[in-house]
Amino acid sequence: MHVPRFFLRIVMPVLLLCGIWAGALCISPEGVSAADFRTRDTTVSEEEFVDDDLFLSGDEIEMAGTVTGDLVVIGNMITISGDVEGDVYAFGGEVVVSGEVGRSLFTASGRVRITGIVNRSLYVTGGQILVAGESYVMEDVIGAGGQVDIDGWIGDDLLITGGNVAIESMVTDDLYASGGMVRAEEENVGGDFNVTTGEGRGVNIRVGDWFDGFGLRDVVRDSAAVAVVLKLLWFAGMYLIGLVFILLFPVKTRDIINKTMADSGEFLLSMLLGLVISAALPVVVLFLLVTVIGTPLAILLTGVALFLAFFGPLWFDMAVGRLIARVFGYTEDELYIPLFLGRVVRLFLSVIPCIGALYSLITLWAVFGAVFRMKLGRVQAAGSMTVKVQETSMKEGLRTKPEGRGNTANAQRRGGRKSR
Repeated sequence: MHVPRFFLRIVMPVLLLCGIWAGALCISPEGVSAADFRTRDTTVSEEEFVDDDLFLSGDEIEMAGTVTGDLVVIGNMITISGDVEGDVYAFGGEVVVSGEVGRSLFTASGRVRITGIVNRSLYVTGGQILVAGESYVMEDVIGAGGQVDIDGWIGDDLLITGGNVAIESMVTDDLYASGGMVRAEEENVGGDFNVTTGEGRGVNIRVGDWFDGFGLRDVVRDSAAVAVVLKLLWFAGMYLIGLVFILLFPVKTRDIINKTMADSGEFLLSMLLGLVISAALPVVVLFLLVTVIGTPLAILLTGVALFLAFFGPLWFDMAVGRLIARVFGYTEDELYIPLFLGRVVRLFLSVIPCIGALYSLITLWAVFGAVFRMKLGRVQAAGSMTVKVQETSMKEGLRTKPEGRGNTANAQRRGGRKSR
């Protein structure tokens, strides 16, 4: 695979997706006549036939019908079991696609599960990605994530990067995979087999070294072009997830950003508090695991910490980007441009080993502290609201009680006069 073809087939679709999505954000529903827009919790039944493009947004979305145009979905829990003749764009907390997509599928989510048929290419990014064994992708699969499991049948190339990557699919053409740990079988790949692992450090891994027990063969490909493309793909995927945060959780997002870097005082307070939390968290989790009864809480704390470690940098990038934008006179409230600027800063710093690692560590501390302060502030606000309601109720009771006593006394006097 030559580098120009590689860029045209990977970078251009990702950039096109960003452009389409940015354009969709700037277009109001009133300005588009040939589309069906639905908000809040939405269910499209199996009997429903939409002869148009369909835009859905809400918390829980289930699309089981048929759409002749494109489908754009933004939500927390998204289930697509129906058929879409055009492209599908799905962004949310969890995305499950079991239907048939007529063209390409673009999705960014915390959890992604694909069990259906994609007649063109699959572009996916998320914390956990699963392409199940019953799935079919007729062209390319291009993605980035934390835990990645790829199975099924792929009609062309597979390019994937992640923390832990397991590939069991049949790949008709080339395989390019990169991650902390990659498992793949060369016998299932029809074209070039190129795998880069964190432990390999640029050295070819032969059969019998690491995965001899698995019967796998990993070959490390040292290519600067692949590394650049993977970084661009990761940049675009995380940017899309940041857009989901902005659209679905605007109040919480702005609250966390303000507590992260509204000024130097907020930043230092959040960073120091996050440092204490990150140091104490392993001890607390270990103690809860030892007590057995605290195991569910330990699992919950670990899950929250992993979520913040993976997605928390997006809030930090928004805060950094907002500071940079203000320097150049950008005073709008929208966070799309600050998010882009912050991601660019992180992308450049990540290529500097020591600086990049230090920046990531500071990001983790600041986000931990900001989220904790945000939650604490909401709890305090709820408590003060409860106290105010109780005080108001007591005052109203004191006002009505004397009136009741007075009315009773007057009634007794009137009754005594009548008896006389």
